[in-house]
Formats: sequence, C-alpha cells, structure tokens
Amino acid sequence: MGRRTRGRKKTLPGVDPLVTIPPEDKATAPNKTGPITALLSFLRGGKDEFMRQAELASHVDPAVAIVREQWLELSPRVQRRTTIDHICEMQGVDPVHYLYVVGEASHRFHNNAAILIAATNMPSVVSQCVKFAKKESGVQDRKMLFQATGFLPTPEGARINITQKNLNKAEVIEQPAGLPSFGASMKLLEDE
Repeated sequence: MGRRTRGRKKTLPGVDPLVTIPPEDKATAPNKTGPITALLSFLRGGKDEFMRQAELASHVDPAVAIVREQWLELSPRVQRRTTIDHICEMQGVDPVHYLYVVGEASHRFHNNAAILIAATNMPSVVSQCVKFAKKESGVQDRKMLFQATGFLPTPEGARINITQKNLNKAEVIEQPAGLPSFGASMKLLEDE
C-alpha cells in the first residue's frame, strides 16, 4: 500500500510559482477580487468559458495573446487556483483592458456568426413565408412579405413634435431674413 499523505504537507517537484506563495509574499498574492474574477460569477461556464472566448482576443489586440498562452501552459489544477487577473498582472497586461478586448472579440465573432447563420437560412425562411402567404388564411404573411420586398410601404412609427415657444416676449432677437438669393450671391462673387 502507498504512503499515507492525507493531512501532511506535500512537496511536489517543479511547483508552479503562481500557486505557491511564500508567507513573506502574502501582500503580492493573487488578487481574488479583480475585475475579471468579479465578472466570472455572472458568466455561464466561468473561467473556462472566458478563456475559450479569449482565444479570439489576439485578433483584436495581439499584445494580449501572452495571457492566454500563459494560461494554456498551466496545469488544470493550477488553472483552478489562479485568477486570470493575476496572470494579467504577471504579464504586464491591464486586467480591465484584457476584459475589454475579450468582450470585443467575442461580440464581433458572435455578431458575425449570427449574420452568417441568418443569411444561410434566409432562402428556406423566405420559401416558408411564401408557402404560408399563398394560403387563404395568410393575409398577415402576405402583408409582411409585401412590406419586406417594398411592394407595400412600411409604417413610419411614432413621430414626436417638439415646439419651443418663447415665453418671454421682451427678448425678441431679430434674425436676418434668410439667405441671399442665388443671383445676388453670384453677383457678389463676380465683383470680387
């Protein structure tokens, strides 16, 4: 049977400096409440999902790729115990900037993916619309199809009129009577 190590301090060869913090360096310990760590509680999939999205970040800002590379070099055990904020700080990357770049890259990717999915499915969606519009009960489908193709005008929506009345009549400011006529402008230009 193997040696009992439960409750005893284990010494592992090649211990990662991100995990082992000497007692004198407790002031420089990984920050548990950084901006990325605070966000991860709201993100489905947590730290792993964030780092999957971070793969896209190097396309937006190549300077932040070092954070993901450092992350991939860590063992799964060390990844669980280390904050992404601490890795950013160790690599000289502002955690807020890294969070912004990952968010921007993820947003661009998902936005473009949604456009591509909509574009590739558009022919089948339109054919289904036409199929339902041909039915006797498809009055609303025909109307939407005609509006989408421009045969019928689309509603303009609500209009908001803002009228500003000068309540203090003592302050009447005289304004010039508009622009000079085209002929007068041309005459001025010829005289110069």
